[in-house]
Amino acid sequence: MAKIIGLPKLSPTMEEGTLVAWIKKEGDQVDVDDLLAEVETDKATMEFRSFDRGVLLKILVPEGETLEPDVPVAIIGKAGEDIGELIAEVEAGAGAAVAAESAAESAAATATAAESVSVPESASAAVSAPASAAVSGVATGGRVLSSPLVRRLARERSIDLRAVQGSGPRGRIVKRDIESFEEGVSISFSTTAERLPPRVVKAS
Repeated sequence: MAKIIGLPKLSPTMEEGTLVAWIKKEGDQVDVDDLLAEVETDKATMEFRSFDRGVLLKILVPEGETLEPDVPVAIIGKAGEDIGELIAEVEAGAGAAVAAESAAESAAATATAAESVSVPESASAAVSAPASAAVSGVATGGRVLSSPLVRRLARERSIDLRAVQGSGPRGRIVKRDIESFEEGVSISFSTTAERLPPRVVKAS
């Protein structure tokens, strides 16, 4: 019987991974412990091996996509088996995830807008340079392409994802983009401080 294969957690610290390459192709025979794909994590490029035996009937995630553990990536079963219901199940789950993601982003945007009122003018000016250039992470319709991990990091660090340049597939924002954005903001503040004239204290 065909089954959906999720991305396994390849290390204790893995929170997301990028599918670098599929080693097996659709229609290939798969045995237990066969190498299915290579996945890049925050630590290294890891081997994604099969826990099942059968035929790789469907690849659900293309190479280059960044996703979290347990996200469906393939379907394995018997040759010629009907997998229409499984594909519909995956698509329904993806639709629910997108709806939840949009709701979370709307809430985060509201919170960010409220916080921005109290941001000092000097801080806003320092952030404006990297923010103005970073628009490709916003998809058509205004939805930011990002994972739950990225959204959590953005909330913890008070970063507006609409201001972050996405380097993932289709402009998706990944963890390293958050880190690069923070470095850019830090450099902006540092440069501003260096340009300030020295304060002269007159002796009384």
